[in-house]
Amino acid sequence: MPYRVATREFFGVKHSAHVKALILVFSLCVLGSLSIFLWGQLNAQVANSKSQSMLLARVLEEQTSRTFETSEVALTSLAVNPTVFGQAISLKEREAALAQVVSQIPFLRGVSLVNVKGEVIASTQPGETGISISIERLVGGKKLIPKPGEARLGDMILGRNLSALTSSRNIAPRGVSFLPHVFCFEQDDRSVAYLVGLINPDAIANFYKSTLESSSYDAFLLSYEGSLLASTNVGPTLPLTMAMQSPIGANIERASYLGKGMLGEREIVSYRAVRRWPLWILVEEPYSAALKRWKDRVFIFFYNYPSCIFISSGTCSFCTKDPKAPKSSPSSDGSLSGTPCQK
Repeated sequence: MPYRVATREFFGVKHSAHVKALILVFSLCVLGSLSIFLWGQLNAQVANSKSQSMLLARVLEEQTSRTFETSEVALTSLAVNPTVFGQAISLKEREAALAQVVSQIPFLRGVSLVNVKGEVIASTQPGETGISISIERLVGGKKLIPKPGEARLGDMILGRNLSALTSSRNIAPRGVSFLPHVFCFEQDDRSVAYLVGLINPDAIANFYKSTLESSSYDAFLLSYEGSLLASTNVGPTLPLTMAMQSPIGANIERASYLGKGMLGEREIVSYRAVRRWPLWILVEEPYSAALKRWKDRVFIFFYNYPSCIFISSGTCSFCTKDPKAPKSSPSSDGSLSGTPCQK
């Protein structure tokens, strides 16, 4: 049988159902393959976002650790400075020594020298000298008061300086706060004193903003108890204690997950513990941002698939036509025939 004749026989009416079935299976295979490919691309995009956020969390953790270590070194150096702990030193000389350290560390808003009774002996903040504060409230509890040679981070305090802890405090502007860094030491007469560094959380947040590569990421500094200490997101709806609602494992140093975060129910979150300090670093990105990047990458495929279906349907319609369909022809009646009728 000639090739053309065999081809016509295969695509004839008898085999049209088979051809339709083959084209339908082919279309389903194309759809399934494309769906698997797109799903794999989405998972790859989410995995890439997790990896990126984990890397950023590691960088921010290192930066945060160095920030507080620098603050501790500065307070330790002041504790062994005779101009600070000496008894025959004037107030002006003490405040000059404290101000010299503050001028060299950009994230320190001020430094104060406080005795064991809570009285401020000297301070770089105007109007603070002579006021009385509660050391327990400064560090968050009596059990947390540091011993000589120890440093302790207190809870976030709303206000500009230590006068926010007094009964006659002035109302601080909204969003102004500080993180107290307390170092305990002994003076010449063996009496206990405290050096209190006022860490500016806005300066830490600025460090985070300069480190983050994309505006879609946000970074948060949290305490183990769930208090928000610093954030690159300054939205008015962000609560101060939201970390307890996030699935952070207390015994896990670092992890990444897709789920509830600080800013929404579906976030790509990576967190990491800060070494030597009871703090968490959180870096999160909205899932919608990763989804948008995925859509931008696979945008062309959403147009290619309908084209494939259209071509398949056209091929199916063409191939299932009956090549042996009867054509209109002149009648075989003798009166219309070119042959004369015989009587």
